[in-house]
Amino acid sequence: MKRNIPIALSFALLTGAIAPTAFAQSQDVSAANEEAEQVQEKFLKLTGKFQSFEERTNGSVYSLIEKGEEIFAIVADERTVVVDNLGNPVELKEGMEFTAFVDAEKPMIMIYPPQYSPELIVVQTTEPGFVEVDEFDKEYTGKKLKLNLSEETVIENLSGTKLNAEDVAEANAAVFYTASTRSIPAQTAPSKVIVLSYDVEQGNNKSVDEIIEKDFYEVDGVKMIPLRLVAEQLGWKVESTGKGAVLSKDDTSITITRGTKTFVHNGKDSEFKAAPSLLEPIKTYVPVDFVDYLK
Repeated sequence: MKRNIPIALSFALLTGAIAPTAFAQSQDVSAANEEAEQVQEKFLKLTGKFQSFEERTNGSVYSLIEKGEEIFAIVADERTVVVDNLGNPVELKEGMEFTAFVDAEKPMIMIYPPQYSPELIVVQTTEPGFVEVDEFDKEYTGKKLKLNLSEETVIENLSGTKLNAEDVAEANAAVFYTASTRSIPAQTAPSKVIVLSYDVEQGNNKSVDEIIEKDFYEVDGVKMIPLRLVAEQLGWKVESTGKGAVLSKDDTSITITRGTKTFVHNGKDSEFKAAPSLLEPIKTYVPVDFVDYLK
Protein backbone atom coordinates (compact mmCIF):
# COMPACT_ATOMS: atom_id res chain seq x y z
CA MET A 1 0.00 0.00 0.00
CA LYS A 2 1.81 3.07 -1.22
CA ARG A 3 0.94 6.73 -0.76
CA ASN A 4 -0.87 6.87 -4.13
CA ILE A 5 -3.13 3.89 -3.39
CA PRO A 6 -6.48 4.52 -1.64
CA ILE A 7 -6.19 3.45 1.96
CA ALA A 8 -8.62 3.27 4.82
CA LEU A 9 -6.94 3.30 8.15
CA SER A 10 -7.94 3.19 11.78
CA PHE A 11 -6.58 5.11 14.68
CA ALA A 12 -6.71 5.40 18.44
CA LEU A 13 -7.19 8.93 19.65
CA LEU A 14 -4.99 10.04 22.54
CA THR A 15 -6.60 12.29 25.13
CA GLY A 16 -5.04 14.63 27.63
CA ALA A 17 -1.54 16.07 27.39
CA ILE A 18 0.77 14.56 24.81
CA ALA A 19 4.50 14.36 25.51
CA PRO A 20 6.85 15.59 22.75
CA THR A 21 7.67 12.82 20.27
CA ALA A 22 9.02 12.49 16.76
CA PHE A 23 5.45 12.85 15.55
CA ALA A 24 4.09 16.16 14.29
CA GLN A 25 2.82 18.43 17.03
CA SER A 26 -0.61 19.90 16.35
CA GLN A 27 -3.97 20.22 18.06
CA ASP A 28 -5.56 16.88 18.95
CA VAL A 29 -9.29 16.31 18.83
CA SER A 30 -9.93 16.83 22.53
CA ALA A 31 -7.96 20.06 22.53
CA ALA A 32 -9.81 21.18 19.41
CA ASN A 33 -13.13 20.76 21.15
CA GLU A 34 -11.96 22.67 24.23
CA GLU A 35 -10.43 25.59 22.32
CA ALA A 36 -12.86 25.83 19.41
CA GLU A 37 -14.32 29.14 20.56
CA GLN A 38 -10.87 30.75 20.79
CA VAL A 39 -9.00 29.56 17.69
CA GLN A 40 -10.02 27.89 14.44
CA GLU A 41 -7.22 25.39 13.84
CA LYS A 42 -6.89 24.24 10.26
CA PHE A 43 -5.80 20.65 10.94
CA LEU A 44 -6.71 18.07 13.55
CA LYS A 45 -4.07 15.62 14.76
CA LEU A 46 -5.08 11.98 15.23
CA THR A 47 -2.68 9.39 16.63
CA GLY A 48 -2.82 5.63 16.86
CA LYS A 49 -1.36 2.26 15.94
CA PHE A 50 -2.40 0.10 13.00
CA GLN A 51 -3.60 -3.41 13.82
CA SER A 52 -5.07 -4.90 10.67
CA PHE A 53 -6.20 -3.93 7.18
CA GLU A 54 -9.26 -5.02 5.22
CA GLU A 55 -9.25 -4.44 1.47
CA ARG A 56 -12.53 -3.23 0.03
CA THR A 57 -14.03 -3.47 -3.43
CA ASN A 58 -13.55 0.24 -4.15
CA GLY A 59 -9.78 -0.14 -3.76
CA SER A 60 -9.60 1.23 -0.24
CA VAL A 61 -8.26 -0.60 2.79
CA TYR A 62 -10.11 -0.53 6.09
CA SER A 63 -8.54 -0.99 9.49
CA LEU A 64 -10.16 -0.72 12.89
CA ILE A 65 -8.51 -0.15 16.26
CA GLU A 66 -10.16 -0.45 19.64
CA LYS A 67 -8.62 1.43 22.54
CA GLY A 68 -10.50 0.90 25.76
CA GLU A 69 -14.14 1.61 25.02
CA GLU A 70 -13.33 3.82 22.01
CA ILE A 71 -13.33 2.75 18.37
CA PHE A 72 -12.09 5.00 15.58
CA ALA A 73 -11.44 4.71 11.86
CA ILE A 74 -9.71 6.72 9.14
CA VAL A 75 -10.59 6.52 5.46
CA ALA A 76 -7.83 7.80 3.18
CA ASP A 77 -8.15 8.13 -0.58
CA GLU A 78 -5.56 8.24 -3.33
CA ARG A 79 -4.69 11.84 -2.48
CA THR A 80 -3.56 11.04 1.06
CA VAL A 81 0.20 11.46 1.48
CA VAL A 82 1.84 8.70 3.55
CA VAL A 83 5.42 9.28 4.70
CA ASP A 84 7.69 8.40 7.61
CA ASN A 85 9.05 10.91 10.13
CA LEU A 86 11.88 11.72 7.69
CA GLY A 87 9.45 12.62 4.93
CA ASN A 88 10.06 9.50 2.84
CA PRO A 89 7.13 7.62 1.25
CA VAL A 90 6.41 4.34 3.04
CA GLU A 91 4.19 1.27 2.78
CA LEU A 92 1.77 0.84 5.66
CA LYS A 93 2.01 -2.29 7.79
CA GLU A 94 0.35 -3.66 10.88
CA GLY A 95 1.91 -2.46 14.12
CA MET A 96 3.03 0.92 12.78
CA GLU A 97 2.45 3.93 15.00
CA PHE A 98 1.22 6.98 13.14
CA THR A 99 -0.07 10.52 13.30
CA ALA A 100 -2.71 11.60 10.79
CA PHE A 101 -3.57 15.20 9.93
CA VAL A 102 -7.11 15.97 8.83
CA ASP A 103 -8.44 19.22 7.36
CA ALA A 104 -10.76 20.43 10.11
CA GLU A 105 -13.07 22.02 7.55
CA LYS A 106 -13.68 18.77 5.69
CA PRO A 107 -17.20 17.32 6.03
CA MET A 108 -17.26 14.16 8.15
CA ILE A 109 -19.61 11.25 7.55
CA MET A 110 -21.90 10.99 10.56
CA ILE A 111 -21.63 7.27 11.23
CA TYR A 112 -20.24 5.06 13.98
CA PRO A 113 -17.40 4.50 14.44
CA PRO A 114 -16.29 8.05 13.46
CA GLN A 115 -14.39 8.14 10.17
CA TYR A 116 -11.90 10.78 9.08
CA SER A 117 -10.11 11.28 5.77
CA PRO A 118 -6.57 12.59 6.39
CA GLU A 119 -4.50 14.71 4.06
CA LEU A 120 -1.22 13.52 5.60
CA ILE A 121 -0.19 10.41 7.54
CA VAL A 122 3.21 10.32 9.26
CA VAL A 123 4.51 6.91 10.29
CA GLN A 124 7.04 6.70 13.12
CA THR A 125 10.33 4.88 12.50
CA THR A 126 13.40 4.16 14.61
CA GLU A 127 15.33 6.81 12.65
CA PRO A 128 15.81 10.20 14.37
CA GLY A 129 13.49 12.71 12.80
CA PHE A 130 10.86 15.20 13.93
CA VAL A 131 7.74 16.59 12.32
CA GLU A 132 5.85 19.75 13.20
CA VAL A 133 2.70 21.14 11.63
CA ASP A 134 2.54 24.91 11.90
CA GLU A 135 1.18 27.99 10.15
CA PHE A 136 3.92 30.30 8.88
CA ASP A 137 4.00 34.03 8.21
CA LYS A 138 5.93 35.92 5.53
CA GLU A 139 9.13 35.52 7.53
CA TYR A 140 8.62 31.73 7.72
CA THR A 141 7.90 31.98 11.43
CA GLY A 142 5.16 29.95 13.08
CA LYS A 143 3.98 29.42 16.64
CA LYS A 144 6.49 26.62 17.15
CA LEU A 145 9.19 26.96 14.50
CA LYS A 146 11.22 29.54 12.60
CA LEU A 147 12.33 28.03 9.28
CA ASN A 148 15.75 28.59 7.72
CA LEU A 149 15.03 27.40 4.19
CA SER A 150 17.79 26.74 1.66
CA GLU A 151 18.17 25.41 -1.87
CA GLU A 152 18.59 21.94 -0.35
CA THR A 153 15.18 22.02 1.34
CA VAL A 154 12.64 19.88 -0.53
CA ILE A 155 9.37 21.83 -0.72
CA GLU A 156 6.18 20.41 -2.22
CA ASN A 157 2.43 20.33 -1.70
CA LEU A 158 0.10 17.40 -1.08
CA SER A 159 -0.21 16.82 -4.82
CA GLY A 160 3.56 16.31 -5.01
CA THR A 161 4.09 19.54 -6.98
CA LYS A 162 7.48 21.14 -6.33
CA LEU A 163 7.18 24.58 -4.71
CA ASN A 164 9.42 27.53 -3.90
CA ALA A 165 10.26 28.98 -0.49
CA GLU A 166 7.73 31.80 -0.90
CA ASP A 167 4.95 29.21 -1.15
CA VAL A 168 5.55 28.34 2.51
CA ALA A 169 4.79 31.91 3.59
CA GLU A 170 1.28 32.33 5.00
CA ALA A 171 0.60 28.62 4.65
CA ASN A 172 0.03 25.59 6.85
CA ALA A 173 2.86 23.11 6.40
CA ALA A 174 4.39 19.94 7.81
CA VAL A 175 8.08 20.43 8.54
CA PHE A 176 10.55 17.52 8.67
CA TYR A 177 13.80 18.14 10.57
CA THR A 178 16.41 16.48 12.80
CA ALA A 179 17.67 19.35 14.97
CA SER A 180 16.53 22.75 16.23
CA THR A 181 17.66 25.51 18.56
CA ARG A 182 16.26 26.01 22.06
CA SER A 183 14.94 29.46 21.24
CA ILE A 184 11.25 30.41 21.19
CA PRO A 185 10.19 29.68 18.56
CA ALA A 186 12.84 27.06 17.82
CA GLN A 187 14.83 27.58 14.64
CA THR A 188 15.55 24.74 12.25
CA ALA A 189 16.88 24.04 8.77
CA PRO A 190 14.34 21.43 7.59
CA SER A 191 15.14 18.72 5.10
CA LYS A 192 11.60 18.74 3.74
CA VAL A 193 8.46 20.87 3.91
CA ILE A 194 5.02 19.73 2.74
CA VAL A 195 2.57 22.58 2.26
CA LEU A 196 -0.80 21.18 3.32
CA SER A 197 -2.78 22.06 0.21
CA TYR A 198 -3.48 20.47 -3.15
CA ASP A 199 -3.18 21.91 -6.63
CA VAL A 200 -6.29 24.07 -7.04
CA GLU A 201 -7.77 25.61 -10.16
CA GLN A 202 -8.64 29.14 -9.09
CA GLY A 203 -12.16 30.19 -9.95
CA ASN A 204 -13.41 26.62 -10.27
CA ASN A 205 -17.03 27.39 -9.46
CA LYS A 206 -18.05 23.80 -10.03
CA SER A 207 -15.88 22.79 -7.07
CA VAL A 208 -17.55 25.49 -4.98
CA ASP A 209 -20.95 24.15 -6.01
CA GLU A 210 -19.86 20.66 -5.01
CA ILE A 211 -18.70 21.90 -1.60
CA ILE A 212 -22.04 23.61 -1.01
CA GLU A 213 -24.00 20.58 -2.19
CA LYS A 214 -22.21 18.25 0.24
CA ASP A 215 -21.90 20.52 3.25
CA PHE A 216 -24.70 22.88 4.28
CA TYR A 217 -27.60 23.30 6.65
CA GLU A 218 -30.59 25.65 6.83
CA VAL A 219 -31.71 28.10 9.49
CA ASP A 220 -35.02 29.95 9.07
CA GLY A 221 -34.98 29.13 5.37
CA VAL A 222 -31.42 30.42 4.84
CA LYS A 223 -28.84 27.95 3.48
CA MET A 224 -25.62 28.11 5.52
CA ILE A 225 -22.32 27.01 3.93
CA PRO A 226 -18.75 26.43 5.25
CA LEU A 227 -16.85 29.72 5.13
CA ARG A 228 -13.23 28.56 4.91
CA LEU A 229 -13.78 25.77 2.38
CA VAL A 230 -15.61 28.03 -0.06
CA ALA A 231 -13.48 31.15 0.44
CA GLU A 232 -10.15 29.35 0.02
CA GLN A 233 -11.44 27.56 -3.07
CA LEU A 234 -12.07 31.02 -4.57
CA GLY A 235 -8.56 32.20 -3.73
CA TRP A 236 -9.18 34.06 -0.47
CA LYS A 237 -6.94 33.90 2.59
CA VAL A 238 -8.93 33.15 5.75
CA GLU A 239 -7.53 34.04 9.17
CA SER A 240 -9.32 33.21 12.41
CA THR A 241 -9.90 35.95 14.98
CA GLY A 242 -11.23 33.61 17.65
CA LYS A 243 -14.69 35.20 17.34
CA GLY A 244 -14.90 35.06 13.58
CA ALA A 245 -12.56 35.53 10.63
CA VAL A 246 -10.82 38.05 8.39
CA LEU A 247 -10.81 37.31 4.65
CA SER A 248 -8.36 38.99 2.31
CA LYS A 249 -7.69 38.90 -1.42
CA ASP A 250 -5.76 41.51 -3.39
CA ASP A 251 -6.99 44.88 -2.03
CA THR A 252 -10.22 43.52 -0.56
CA SER A 253 -10.80 42.70 3.10
CA ILE A 254 -13.87 41.27 4.82
CA THR A 255 -14.29 40.91 8.58
CA ILE A 256 -16.88 38.49 9.94
CA THR A 257 -18.02 38.00 13.52
CA ARG A 258 -19.94 34.89 14.54
CA GLY A 259 -23.38 35.60 15.98
CA THR A 260 -23.55 39.01 14.28
CA LYS A 261 -25.36 39.74 11.03
CA THR A 262 -23.21 42.78 10.27
CA PHE A 263 -19.88 42.25 8.51
CA VAL A 264 -17.31 44.78 7.31
CA HIS A 265 -16.48 44.84 3.60
CA ASN A 266 -13.57 47.18 2.79
CA GLY A 267 -14.40 49.37 5.77
CA LYS A 268 -18.14 49.54 5.07
CA ASP A 269 -20.86 47.67 6.95
CA SER A 270 -22.95 45.10 5.12
CA GLU A 271 -25.43 42.58 6.46
CA PHE A 272 -26.03 38.84 6.22
CA LYS A 273 -29.50 37.35 5.98
CA ALA A 274 -28.51 35.21 8.98
CA ALA A 275 -25.66 35.56 11.46
CA PRO A 276 -22.56 33.36 10.91
CA SER A 277 -22.47 30.46 13.35
CA LEU A 278 -20.11 27.81 14.68
CA LEU A 279 -22.02 24.63 13.80
CA GLU A 280 -19.13 22.24 14.42
CA PRO A 281 -16.28 22.70 16.94
CA ILE A 282 -14.03 24.56 14.52
CA LYS A 283 -16.20 25.31 11.50
CA THR A 284 -17.90 28.64 10.75
CA TYR A 285 -20.93 28.74 8.44
CA VAL A 286 -22.27 31.78 6.54
CA PRO A 287 -25.33 32.38 4.29
CA VAL A 288 -24.92 31.03 0.77
CA ASP A 289 -25.41 34.42 -0.89
CA PHE A 290 -22.10 35.51 0.67
CA VAL A 291 -20.45 33.70 -2.25
CA ASP A 292 -21.41 36.71 -4.42
CA TYR A 293 -19.01 38.87 -2.36
CA LEU A 294 -16.22 36.37 -2.89
CA LYS A 295 -16.37 36.05 -6.67
